[in-house]
Amino acid sequence: MIGGSNSDIGVFSAGGTVGFQTGNGLTQFRLTGEGQYGLLSLGPQLELDLAGHLGLLVGDSVTTFEIVPEARVRYLIDSRLSLYGDGGLGIAFASVSVGPVSSSDTWGVLRFAGGVQYKLTPQVVLVGEPVGLNIYFGTGSGFQYGLAAGVLYRF
Repeated sequence: MIGGSNSDIGVFSAGGTVGFQTGNGLTQFRLTGEGQYGLLSLGPQLELDLAGHLGLLVGDSVTTFEIVPEARVRYLIDSRLSLYGDGGLGIAFASVSVGPVSSSDTWGVLRFAGGVQYKLTPQVVLVGEPVGLNIYFGTGSGFQYGLAAGVLYRF
């Protein structure tokens, strides 16, 4: 049923994921709000989506909020299952507090991720993202990788 019930062209989905990120000696709990819109077909089993997330990362003495718009390419395996890869460029706001001393900074973030989406029902989509890489740049630089799982609702 390629291009049938698994096609998301013209469909908006929203939901969230939970997971963690680690790197540069820091591990953070990750909570995101996600959005995805099926933009166009790139072939019989390939679709391009506009996607993005608002992420809150909390760990140790560092809290980060990030906004990352993304382009997502999905490969439709069957009527329920698809694999995806995405990339995006956004902004991250970080706050560090150690005792009475605190500081904040703003960075750019380049994000690459890959995962799987499974349509549990026509409206409910399970998301597994075993590969996520964020590269931060600006006054400081670094990278974090992580994994996440969540749910999207198709409107």
